[in-house]
Amino acid sequence: MSESKVTKAKRVMAKMDASELRQIEKYARDRSRLLSKRAWDAKVAAEWAIVKTYTPGTELWCNATGMFVGGPFQRGDHVKVDAVQPRAKRIWAVSDDGKAWWFSVAEWTRYAFRAEAPAEPLSESDRRIAQRLAPTFERMGQP
Repeated sequence: MSESKVTKAKRVMAKMDASELRQIEKYARDRSRLLSKRAWDAKVAAEWAIVKTYTPGTELWCNATGMFVGGPFQRGDHVKVDAVQPRAKRIWAVSDDGKAWWFSVAEWTRYAFRAEAPAEPLSESDRRIAQRLAPTFERMGQP
């Protein structure tokens, strides 16, 4: 039976000094960021392939997991597509309160707007928590 790649790497790392391990740690961190970025970019590209087919009037719901502290939309919120700008890769939508919003494809992907409403929209109490926390996050410089 042959060793796995991880087992081999552990065996090699067991013989390294602290300086070499710091280099390995930095490489692993950088590699992990690169792989995460590639995965996110692929997700955004796949989302754009769907978004560019939307026509004005298409009704969509935010299906994001968790809550957006200070964000304009939460899971269960509804928008109507107003326009899609293919060259700018920008989506314009109108919320239920009549406000117009524009999104980059990455922002649109984060909110996970879909044609079906989520099974469990964000509760009113969670919405109030997100609104109360927003000023604190802004002071801390968090998005």
